[in-house]
Amino acid sequence: MSERPESIGEHPEVAGEPLESIATEPLGGSGTAEPAVPSPAAPPDAPQRAQARGLRRFPSPHADKFRVALAALVGVGVGAVIIAIMAATSASKQSASVSWSQWSPSSSGAVGVQEIADFVAPYYRLTSSQQLDVITPISLTSQTAAGTTTGKGLTVAVNTATSGSGSQSLSLLSGKTVAYNVCGLGGSDCALAGAPSTERMLLLRREALQLALYTFKYIANTQNVLVVLPPGHSVTPAKQTSTGAAGATTTAGGSSTTAGGSSTTAGGSSTTAVGSSTNAGGGGASTSSTSGPPLTVAVLFVRAQVAQLLNLPIDSTLQQFAPSVAQLPLWVKSNEAGLVDAVTAHGLFSEQLESQQVGGNLLVLTQLPAQ
Repeated sequence: MSERPESIGEHPEVAGEPLESIATEPLGGSGTAEPAVPSPAAPPDAPQRAQARGLRRFPSPHADKFRVALAALVGVGVGAVIIAIMAATSASKQSASVSWSQWSPSSSGAVGVQEIADFVAPYYRLTSSQQLDVITPISLTSQTAAGTTTGKGLTVAVNTATSGSGSQSLSLLSGKTVAYNVCGLGGSDCALAGAPSTERMLLLRREALQLALYTFKYIANTQNVLVVLPPGHSVTPAKQTSTGAAGATTTAGGSSTTAGGSSTTAGGSSTTAVGSSTNAGGGGASTSSTSGPPLTVAVLFVRAQVAQLLNLPIDSTLQQFAPSVAQLPLWVKSNEAGLVDAVTAHGLFSEQLESQQVGGNLLVLTQLPAQ
């Protein structure tokens, strides 16, 4: 009886040959081995695969560190994307919420013009219980760039003749013009209540600027804004003989031209200005009880001259609440008053109505010296 062969599980594995291909003997053992059953051909890379199965893989000592670093980078990237989305959303909401003004008219046409007038006027007050003035739009006939006219009303013309020359050289105001009339509540003829002063004149110029900014911003295609201020009276010498255009008066010994600054006399001619010796626009402080011909001041704004202010919220130019008359002595020293003075100084005109030969009325503007 032959010796018991080793168990099948103890046979060494032959590289490239599966265990089933190894010949075995029966336990009874007759000495004759059963023929080996051929196995399918092994794949070409079988040795390498078998060798790989026999090797034990050990993790890299830096694997955990790499995983942590990778996770951190992914987290940073995701966080950056979230922050960018939040920033874009916040900027979009902020741009939508920040508007040029807290109030705006409901229309960009004639209805909007009336709404602007009704909105601005109540902010200007003689006292806390008394409004300073009311504002009404003026119907105009405007000349377009093509030379045609639109609208039915006054035609605005600018006198480009040299100041004091006594002659007129009129040029029609081109482009769409919106005009307002500021009427005081102090009595007849739109006069303002209370004592006139240069400070109050500056307050009226602030009101005109506010009207102009709202109009340029919200009324479509507006190129010019004209604001006619409450009328005043120039101080006239006792010997007045005649009254000419734009408030010009001829006196014995020379001519007196109503313009705009302080009173000077040279060579028999006297120039009276909107200031210490004139109650023009209801603003100047009269130094004489003698009242001369009416002088109405208008403020003309051209879009290009205030374009930069239209790019800023109006609250950064003018505060929401205008100063009251009692607050004017302090207000005239403020930065806002200085800005109003600078913007409106070169836009002051004397204003008068004339009849046109072809019919209709002409609103003639003659520029006053810069204040």
